[in-house]
Amino acid sequence: MILAIDAGNTRVKWGCHEQGKWLETGVVAHSDVTQLAAKWRSFPSPDWIMISNVAGEGMQRSLAQLLGEFSAQPIWVKPERERAGVKNSYDDPRRLGSDRWCALIAAGQVQPGPVLVANAGTALTVDALTAKGEFIGGLIVPGLRLMLQSLTTGTAHAHASHGEFNVFPTNTLDAIYSGAMQAALGSIERMATALAAREKHPVSCIMSGGAANLLLPHLSVPVREVKHLVLQGLIVLAEQTM
Repeated sequence: MILAIDAGNTRVKWGCHEQGKWLETGVVAHSDVTQLAAKWRSFPSPDWIMISNVAGEGMQRSLAQLLGEFSAQPIWVKPERERAGVKNSYDDPRRLGSDRWCALIAAGQVQPGPVLVANAGTALTVDALTAKGEFIGGLIVPGLRLMLQSLTTGTAHAHASHGEFNVFPTNTLDAIYSGAMQAALGSIERMATALAAREKHPVSCIMSGGAANLLLPHLSVPVREVKHLVLQGLIVLAEQTM
């Protein structure tokens, strides 16, 4: 069994994977991470523990302590120049977030490029993968919640997240919500246009993340939702290491 862990900016996602399928997946806030110990004990002891951590050293220490009772040593994934058919063109490959790296690896297995890999979480990342499997760069944009918070904190529009999407909003709450949505959608669609021009080929998008369901209905590019994209990338890496 493989235990895959994706420690993101605000939440920890995890999944137990065996014989080509997920036995269970889950998510907790950072403050509740200690609750995972009891949950993980309910499964067979993992043969592999794969972790993507972009939440800092404190989270790494917390997870290491929780996982200490297992005989398998955790593998803390670090981006490389090339792995699993994906070439990493970041100026310094090690500086790419491990979550983005895992998502790219998973996307490369799911769908041939050219493709955009979008992960809509606390931040929205939009990464470009060519037909040859080369990651040529990407964007990091504030996620919907962060954009809404930046516009509403300390103002009279604290409930802007309750607005509705409208191309031509006619009230302030809708205007704030729709503005955040358009900024996120525009980031994806402009990257799709740029990648299509570079590759001289139509581009589609693979999307994952907690806010994916809000963006999907409004995108003008072909898009496919793939749940647990980072976790799936961790599974690919584990299977290649076995």
